[in-house]
Amino acid sequence: ILHQAIKSGPNRNLGKYLGEVDFIGHIVPASPDSLAIRDEAFDLYPFMLAAHTEWSLKVVYGLLGANPFVIEPYTLNTH
Repeated sequence: ILHQAIKSGPNRNLGKYLGEVDFIGHIVPASPDSLAIRDEAFDLYPFMLAAHTEWSLKVVYGLLGANPFVIEPYTLNTH
């Protein structure tokens, strides 16, 4: 769900949510494990996918802050 919401982009209709941070902030607690899963199409973690799809830096850093441990495995796997 998290990856799909991020790929839908920040310009989508956010409905009842006050903004993009509030929107993503309601999805993360429903599936916290998804923060450590790479997107199948782009092979990116959620914080990277959010940056790629032009979400605000608040969303990008919020996703990274929610699971900063994805940085270490990513750097270890790229060498």
